[in-house]
Amino acid sequence: MASPLRLVRINHQMAMEVLPVARRRASADGELLPIFVNYGFIPYAKNTLCSLSRLGISNWMVLAMDNETCPALAADFGMAQRMACVYPYASNPLNEGGTGVASYRSQLFNLIVMQRPLWVRWMLSKGFKILQCDTDVVLLHDPFPYFATLP
Repeated sequence: MASPLRLVRINHQMAMEVLPVARRRASADGELLPIFVNYGFIPYAKNTLCSLSRLGISNWMVLAMDNETCPALAADFGMAQRMACVYPYASNPLNEGGTGVASYRSQLFNLIVMQRPLWVRWMLSKGFKILQCDTDVVLLHDPFPYFATLP
């Protein structure tokens, strides 16, 4: 029987790793698109990041869920913009050693998915306007101007 999932709470150290990157990457209005990625979804993340780059969208950041994601995304794959990737789980990894591919619907994958709303809530509490998308999304137009028209 699999062990129950444990939620990793966002502690001060994790927050202080993410906050400067979020502030640097957010738009002047505080709009930010956080992209949550683990190593198993690197191809999807690269595709999403290329679509953002093609549209000139720069107010995004990658929150790596394992210690292999940021190095994998640091390699040149045609991005016009500098990579903004942070691994806040170094002091409290989601799994043994902080490495590994989380297959869809695996226990680790489910744990990663459970972390995303914690980060979104935390970012909202810091005043950011968040658009959270999965890594298998490719944007064809910049969505932020549309959101600006909403009440």
